Amino acid sequence: MGKYTKQGQFDDFIQNQLDIVVAEIKKAIPEVISIVLMGGYGRGEGAVKIKEDGQPQLINDFDIYIITERYIPDDFLEKLALRCSKLLGKGGIAHPEAFEDQYNLERFFHIDIRCLVRKRLKNLLPTIRYYEMKHNSTVLWGENILKEFPAIKIEDIPKSEALRIIMNRMMLLLMAFKPEFLQKKMNNDEKQITFYYIAKSYLTIVESLLLFTHNYQPTYSQRTEVFNQIFSQTFPSLARQLPDLVEKVNFYTKFKFQPQKIDDDPIVNWHKCRQSLEIVFYYCLEIFFGKKLPTRWVLLVEELKSNLAKKYFNSYINYILKKYRLNNLLLEKLGVFAVQIFMSFKYFWLLKKDLGKFYWPALSLKDPGIKILYILPLILYAIEIDGQQNQKMLSLAVQELKNLYPIDQNQLDWSIVKSIWLKAYRLYYLQRFV
Repeated sequence: MGKYTKQGQFDDFIQNQLDIVVAEIKKAIPEVISIVLMGGYGRGEGAVKIKEDGQPQLINDFDIYIITERYIPDDFLEKLALRCSKLLGKGGIAHPEAFEDQYNLERFFHIDIRCLVRKRLKNLLPTIRYYEMKHNSTVLWGENILKEFPAIKIEDIPKSEALRIIMNRMMLLLMAFKPEFLQKKMNNDEKQITFYYIAKSYLTIVESLLLFTHNYQPTYSQRTEVFNQIFSQTFPSLARQLPDLVEKVNFYTKFKFQPQKIDDDPIVNWHKCRQSLEIVFYYCLEIFFGKKLPTRWVLLVEELKSNLAKKYFNSYINYILKKYRLNNLLLEKLGVFAVQIFMSFKYFWLLKKDLGKFYWPALSLKDPGIKILYILPLILYAIEIDGQQNQKMLSLAVQELKNLYPIDQNQLDWSIVKSIWLKAYRLYYLQRFV
């Protein structure tokens, strides 16, 4: 195994690319304490495609954290990240929905730079990201700051994390799909990224299920190995519903490390992957809520609308309160309420900046991120493999979405609803709270 990929033969190529990025970060932020590489490349499992001319092609992104004594504004980091991407000859555009023309892998590759303030490291929340950063990332430059990260245990990671990553993969599947693809109008890069997102979705299924059983591991390879060992006995109902899941996980784990052309229909595979995510998401939700839930999306979303926020934030608030020996029911409720108000007002001001005016329907005492999450399946599952659209699901999606971003109440075209939802998603998650 190499330093940045499973193959190893591309390490020098990747190191040269990273050296350019590190130099630019140091020039822009001379006081930077540490530069840490996260994600696939950071844990030695980066994705590299071998092009027809035999040259390597990086896939997706470099996921980088900088550690500083002072907070660096997101706007500054975004401009720095785009500059770094351009220095590598990449487009630096984070998601394919930003394109108005055909998707291109070179233009898509981007640098994601986030900042952590040193004095706040000891108070980091128990997220998957910080767990992996502690246990399996690469310090590119500066102090080995990872020793100052809290020793997060697997059992400390809230079940909310499992739901969040499943819905994040639903978002990627949504981004990867266009109705015109049903007429086989896909270029090679669009097929490539569709299979890449399918791969990430199957690997996330593994991640979420291992989190629910405290078997989570910091690398894809380790997670796949454990999943192979425990799936049929630990998840018998899922094994009956998804008898080929282990086979798919093994196939796409290898594909994730070195994405190459797959001679198969990407849309058929996208549809099957979407079904698998639905089954696992429902399974995890029932464990999360501890009760039977409606199986129809319209009814299930109503349940999420009513009860998800409290359950979602509870574990994080409890972790903080327990750490300071302040845990009690009143403080827990106040904490959940305060977090939602804080996130709501941040989103409201970002939306004002985006639109150039206040959008008052978005002003709320509830977290917009939870709304964005429960609207997602209404859109993703509202379109069938034959192109038919579920108008009832789209109507409910629009009804909820209008409280996040301007949209015509009568607009029930799937592509337009998807586009508006993605605008709200980008605005909220650009806040870089983890």
